[in-house]
Parts: sequence; C-alpha cells; structure tokens
Amino acid sequence: MERRKGSTVQTKWLSIALLAGWAGPAWALVVTPARTEIRLAPGARTRVELTATNDDKVKVQVDVSKKDWFIPEANKAWTVGRWLDVRGPARFHLKPGKSRKVQVDVKCPKDMSGEVVAMVSFLYQTTPPSMVTPMISVSMYLIVAGTEKMEGRIKDLIVRKRNDQVNIAAVVKATGNVHLRPRGRFVVLDAQGVERGQVIIPEGQPTYPGTEIPYYGSLPANVKLSSGPYTVRADMSYGDFKVQANRDFTVLPDGQIQMGPIK
Repeated sequence: MERRKGSTVQTKWLSIALLAGWAGPAWALVVTPARTEIRLAPGARTRVELTATNDDKVKVQVDVSKKDWFIPEANKAWTVGRWLDVRGPARFHLKPGKSRKVQVDVKCPKDMSGEVVAMVSFLYQTTPPSMVTPMISVSMYLIVAGTEKMEGRIKDLIVRKRNDQVNIAAVVKATGNVHLRPRGRFVVLDAQGVERGQVIIPEGQPTYPGTEIPYYGSLPANVKLSSGPYTVRADMSYGDFKVQANRDFTVLPDGQIQMGPIK
C-alpha cells in the first residue's frame, strides 16, 4: 500500500521512532503484484492480472472495488471509472490455499497527459467473521506515453543526531507530471573531503506530482562524527531522472548539529 500525500519532515522523524516498535498484522489474503505501472499511448488499451491468494486456514469472502488515489489537477476529469475496469464478480470466496485471478482492463484517454493513479481494493473477512475487516489496496498507475515529464529537486537535506546516531533525510519534491520513486545514497565527507560514512537509500514511497516526501536513513552505529565541519551529499535517481544536492553542517562540541545552506 502507498501513502498519497507527502508528510512534513518533523512528522517523518516522529514516524521513524514509532515504526521502530511496530509490527504489522499477518494478512490472511495476499494480492500480487502490489503495484502495477502501465505506460500506454493515447487511445490504447491493455489488460493486466492481479492474483489474490488465501494464506489463512479458513475460507475468506473477498469484495473487490476500485477508487481514485492521485489525480493531478490537469487530469481531474479522468476519474477511475473512465479509464479502469475490474472484470468479473465484485464478490467471491477463497478456500484455504486457493488463488483467484482478477483481470483489470485499462484504457488511456486520448486527451490525458502525464499520469493518474488508482487503487484496486480487496476487502475480506474470514468465516466465521473476525472482529475487524481488513482491506488490501494495490496501486495502479497509468502513464501516457510521450507526455510524461519526470522532473524534481531535493528541496531540503537534513542531518540530525538522536541517541548518538546520525540520521539523514532528503526532502524530494516532484515538479513534473509523473511520480518519482528515487533511490540512491547519502555520503558524509569531512573537511578534507574524506568519506566518513554513507547510507544506501532503497526504493521507497512515491513522490506524486506537486508533492514532497522525505527519504531517510541512518549512518552505521559505529560511525562517530567528532566536532568539526562536514558535508553531506545526496545522489538520487529514478530511471533517467537524477538529482544531487550538498549541504555543509557542523558538529558542535556538545554533539549537536548545526546546518548550513543547501547547495
């Protein structure tokens, strides 16, 4: 599942602490793939398949639906009902260990550009029913071939120290008309340009057009930064999109970090 809106940096740092002690539920239903990205020429159409599998030991009832997730202002007319159709029954049952294919028809409107994003959702309950009714939503991207503009920038680059560990976040803003899902690394250099540590940033949540999201990581626990000046460099990419930013910072004698201007 994916978040639709960018968070503030402060909220993200709080989320790191909360997620450290959080364990997700063991879902009885598994839907694959979790994400489908479709690139079509205007007027073209295609069909894709999702697979729902019952990993529980009891029978489950599954209700399938679709909903809009992210529609840029330029595509506000193209709601999910105008480009995506889930074929087959809206409700079905799965015995333990069984799977079912769900076909999804996608057509690209001739007047659309950039992208739209929808979710196909699977609400399910066991027999007998449980006290909660879980839902799994998988993302469906429609990108209009030849109209996409993959653009963005690193709006902020932040270094913080918490519990004697150095945390780094790059706030990426998508300025084009399609989402970004950048990956890359952060590198910390000392005043002599010697690398003191790095963080590998795996592919994470998408940054949708016009929104911003922080991508973050922590230096290894054995990397200690003594007082003095440093530079943090962010190198990130997504397909042909590449972006870089540098920012100087100083570790003060009391261990606190003072940030300089972003470059």
